Amino acid sequence: MNRCSAVKRKGSVEPCRTNALRGHTLCGRHAKMKTPILWVDANQPHTSPITKIQSLVRGWLIRRRLSYAGDRVLSRKDLANDEDIITCSDVKRVHPMDFFSFQENGKTWWFEFSSLWTWCMRNVQPYNPYTKVPLDADTRKRLRTIWGYKRRHREDVPEESTVPEERLSHRANIIVQHFEDYGFAGVGPSMLLHHSRADLQTIFVLLHRDIETVIPASDPFRNRIAAICASRTSPSYSTQSLYCLNCFSALLYIITLYRDPYIITFSILSALYRA
Repeated sequence: MNRCSAVKRKGSVEPCRTNALRGHTLCGRHAKMKTPILWVDANQPHTSPITKIQSLVRGWLIRRRLSYAGDRVLSRKDLANDEDIITCSDVKRVHPMDFFSFQENGKTWWFEFSSLWTWCMRNVQPYNPYTKVPLDADTRKRLRTIWGYKRRHREDVPEESTVPEERLSHRANIIVQHFEDYGFAGVGPSMLLHHSRADLQTIFVLLHRDIETVIPASDPFRNRIAAICASRTSPSYSTQSLYCLNCFSALLYIITLYRDPYIITFSILSALYRA
């Protein structure tokens, strides 16, 4: 049964604890009053600042998320293409959270995030499908930022290949692109793919040791990364392919945690060379 929606007594902000009458929002005592004071109205002066703060924070978070999508995310004008060449989706029908654009030679090109992310996964050196011009580092960084945001907030991320070997190769491509975008060129997918289960376990052991040294205790992600490393070094009965997939997924997750992941990127690459 619902409780009475009035305050306990005049001048109080405490709610009435009495059950409301059947088919009514007030109890018997408050229903007889000429002007009962509702609990919502009595607490309005206290809740309105909180509501306003929540609204401001929510708006800031949404604007920050949309900033990763690039130009023209809300105003779909002066775009170089009208549809996604991969999915053939019309620009006017794409949700802002699924929109992604980048600048190239003074023109703004756009794609659905999922299609461009899949395109980048399939190519070690991804390029604009329309012009064949390689995507710059800023574009690829924003793509990984959005993927990490979706992963952390448990939103749907683009589907991957159902073939384990292709899925492993695609994840390796993204990790290699990340290394290159932060100045560590010359690392190919084969450097990741040739590692055995024992090698990968060693990599995460070394990474676990490094983060205790290079990442301060006040870092909000330090414990999370440590837990990920520990889970990859514990005994596992999964197949070699599945274990490698999980390890590459963990590396992808780690490199998308930070807005400036240079330090953790260096630590991962260092562990790869030492394993």
